[in-house]
Amino acid sequence: MSNNSQAPIFFFAFANDKQDNARYLRSLTKEAKAIHQILTEAEKQELCQVIIKENAGVEDIFNTFQDERYKNRITAFHYGGHADSYQLLLENNEGKNQKAYTEGLNSFLSKQENLLLVFLNGCCTYEQAQSLISKNIPLVIGTSKEINDEIATKFAMRFYRAFANLENIERSFEEAIDFIKTEIGNSITRGLYRKDLAQIPANEFPWKIYYQDSQRKFLTYKLENPIIKSLKEEISSLLESYIKSNKSDNTLLPIYRVVETEFLADMESEMVWNSWEKNPQRFQGKFEVILAELLKNQTFYTAISTLLKNHEKEKTNQIAISTSNTSTILGNNNINIQGNGNSFSSNKKGD
Repeated sequence: MSNNSQAPIFFFAFANDKQDNARYLRSLTKEAKAIHQILTEAEKQELCQVIIKENAGVEDIFNTFQDERYKNRITAFHYGGHADSYQLLLENNEGKNQKAYTEGLNSFLSKQENLLLVFLNGCCTYEQAQSLISKNIPLVIGTSKEINDEIATKFAMRFYRAFANLENIERSFEEAIDFIKTEIGNSITRGLYRKDLAQIPANEFPWKIYYQDSQRKFLTYKLENPIIKSLKEEISSLLESYIKSNKSDNTLLPIYRVVETEFLADMESEMVWNSWEKNPQRFQGKFEVILAELLKNQTFYTAISTLLKNHEKEKTNQIAISTSNTSTILGNNNINIQGNGNSFSSNKKGD
């Protein structure tokens, strides 16, 4: 497991019914192993940390969330196993069935800071999903009926494969649906559900993402390098501060100019900054895409990091940073940030 203390943690808990052979989920072990394999590369790149508990019981879930190493850092919780509208079926230390009732578990999950997604990959978890979103868990993936064990595993695998390849939650979910529909074809309605289900819903896909309208923004969440993410957030905050101060903070000028040249292209500066104020979410989305690309350039990354450190030093010490050590040359078509021997040049698009 990655040691990066900034990376989001994904916690997977699996439990089976080992007492009733007819209810034993034969695809569950495959689901656990496949998800671990899928997310291994993302974990190596320090995009996330993965915790997998097989044969999980109530204590395993509570202990993991309360562990000082993971406390308030778990971003997603995934359950695979039997479930219904008011409980999950877990395992105790002797391997016997152990029920986890929704009233207590959902209350506990709602208290976990930074928990963004709960994926309940079991039968009939619709009511549990509704309970969780009412307690302000942003996103919950749940099911409306008794689902096919093998399809449940394939759906989860395809969702996490897309997510590990840096798709956002909404796109990953949609691609998992497309995969299942493509594979099942004309048998989609019957094949999605348990074979012994008496009444099969017509033209209904049992997996859904549940959320309140105010939480819809979290559908765009995706994995990214936590250091770059932190830089993006800091630069965004500083630029917004720069705008609100009527561009009077000269220490932010180099950052502003870099983004202005790359992001604004041939548009009038004032018009774009006004659009930030009128529609900040739309502006921020476009800005972050371009900024993420810029930060892949090591020289740009180093130069921006230096500027941010200098700005923080000035803010803390309340002294001016000497301009003799850092020279910023700005032009309409090229930018050259010089500092510690590094430089970054970029041509305007369309020139």
